[in-house]
Amino acid sequence: MEEIGDPQATIYGRFKGDIAFDSDQTNSNGNFVQWVSNEGGGDQMALTVRETRVGIDLTMGESITGKVEVDFFGGSATGTATVVDDTTGNPETGTAATTPPENKPTVLMRHVFAKMDLGNGMSLLAGQTSDIFSPIAPAILNYVAGWYCGNTGYRRPQLRFEYAVGETGILTQASVGRSVGGETSASADFQGRVGYTIKDDMEVTKLTVGASGLYGFSDDIVTRWFAPWDQLVRYWSVEQLYLDMYDRPELVHKGISRMVDAHLARLRQWEEQNLLSVGNGNHRVGSNGLGITNELPQADCDPSRVRPIDQWGTETGQIFSEVSPDMHGEFCLQYEMRWLERFGLNNYGCCEPLHNKMHILRKIPRLRKISISPKADKAKAAEQIGKDFVIALKPNPSVFAPERFSAEAARAALRRDLEPLRGLCVEIVMKDVTTIRNDPPRLHEWARIAAEVASEFAP
Repeated sequence: MEEIGDPQATIYGRFKGDIAFDSDQTNSNGNFVQWVSNEGGGDQMALTVRETRVGIDLTMGESITGKVEVDFFGGSATGTATVVDDTTGNPETGTAATTPPENKPTVLMRHVFAKMDLGNGMSLLAGQTSDIFSPIAPAILNYVAGWYCGNTGYRRPQLRFEYAVGETGILTQASVGRSVGGETSASADFQGRVGYTIKDDMEVTKLTVGASGLYGFSDDIVTRWFAPWDQLVRYWSVEQLYLDMYDRPELVHKGISRMVDAHLARLRQWEEQNLLSVGNGNHRVGSNGLGITNELPQADCDPSRVRPIDQWGTETGQIFSEVSPDMHGEFCLQYEMRWLERFGLNNYGCCEPLHNKMHILRKIPRLRKISISPKADKAKAAEQIGKDFVIALKPNPSVFAPERFSAEAARAALRRDLEPLRGLCVEIVMKDVTTIRNDPPRLHEWARIAAEVASEFAP
């Protein structure tokens, strides 16, 4: 057996500091740019060293190499968040996952892989590194590496085979790796590329051309959020939208109509490509509870060819929480209806209070669930909804924020929310939990309390 030899390590890296002055605020505090925020904010100066990289190249004998490389663009860190305690009205500060401060960046794993030379131009790589398809990585200051302007490749775990055809400059590559379309996909993705490189006498690359592709499947789509205004307002800004509904209503109508057209086109593609699946089981519907029902799928449903009418539809118009029901109907709901009419059952709402808008929401076909958020008036909601729909009650998550979790306070808050809803159809959905003070057991304790309190109000 051939001896591999002792491992050899070469440490490398670079220090990179970027400083930028922007005449208006970007969406990323100036560290990189995707778009300029419509919220404004004036001039912005940014200075960061997060793109500093450190790596180790590993070698074992003549056939095995490897790499470990990191930078400091990790996406989250433990920070603090302040919420209002629903039981006392006092602000409480707790720990939460936040964007790390500039002077406390977190590590991001870029490359970790091992590569074996199989001889005759062939090699096998296992680990995380750049994708084979769309291998465009322009040398630019902007960290997004061509995203939002055509480049779709990135890095992900994979098993890759390569074959360099002699001295011809032709390289073939194939890999199987983690799904690009969804982290929970039941199948792997397959990537492939054939490239041709021309070099000069000094082995400097003069030209590279290639063809690459990706083949894979994402999970079946059982339900999907439809919130076009949540998306559109990121480019519009809430303040400008509210002004334009009065000053330039035609523009607002054209904008949301175009966005809904795009979503409906995507829905048609999902159906044509047979990507839909019935969501009447252990699947959450929007921000509300599970979609368990005996009303779906339709009686004529072909399980091998599911349609939107066999699924739950879900929608929210959170941005319109502070406008009148009439304006909500004109600029939001009438366009949402184009989506919701496609589905067998429908669910509406998220964080917006809807207690005073039921008269317009009743126009939604086959509506079954209504979100009643912490800000909603429970008594008015009960009067407006009655037993016609399921009330998806959202308790205030601030109960988890105090330093010490109070079972008594949690129980009292639930009873206060449920009392006006006594005798109605209610599901309890705890969401938007910002902090649990690094104490997961309080989640289990709250769930136990919620079950006990719910039984008190059960008929």
